[in-house]
Amino acid sequence: MKKIILFAFSIFAIALTSCNDDDPDPQGYGDAYVISKLTEAGEGEEATVVYGLHLATSSLYGTLSAVSVTAGTASYTLQKNTDTGEFSYETANFGTDLPAEGTYTFSYSFTSGETTTSTNALTDDVLLPANITTCEFASNKIELEWDEVDDADVLYVQLKKADGERVFTSITTSGGYLAGD
Repeated sequence: MKKIILFAFSIFAIALTSCNDDDPDPQGYGDAYVISKLTEAGEGEEATVVYGLHLATSSLYGTLSAVSVTAGTASYTLQKNTDTGEFSYETANFGTDLPAEGTYTFSYSFTSGETTTSTNALTDDVLLPANITTCEFASNKIELEWDEVDDADVLYVQLKKADGERVFTSITTSGGYLAGD
């Protein structure tokens, strides 16, 4: 009799567990921000600050299959990074005008078929690029030094080939430590 009760209790526990649908809904998070950088200047010329729009996303409780963004009448389709599964967009041609201010609405599609949205406001509050004071290459190492950037919590440093292909990316923390990939 004890075996029958134990068997019946086990079946009941499995049935109860398999019917439990407390999985959280998938969520998407989007960030719209301005990238500022200096143009290459010829000898004796001043570098010009140019700006570009960058859109980035991440998700919780689901795998993204597509992301699109609208801001006013403009729309953007973000591309998936096959290494991270995240989606992003970056202006191909930087210019002297700031990207459009406003609310950017991110629309997320998940592999489960579910959809959701989020918004992020883009303002004209932009950090200027860092002034690099030292850039030396020796013994397969690059040494960079730059002046402090007011109001910057983190700096992204990228090394690119002449054709724009990214070779190295790192993030600096507020303490100045450079961690690269």
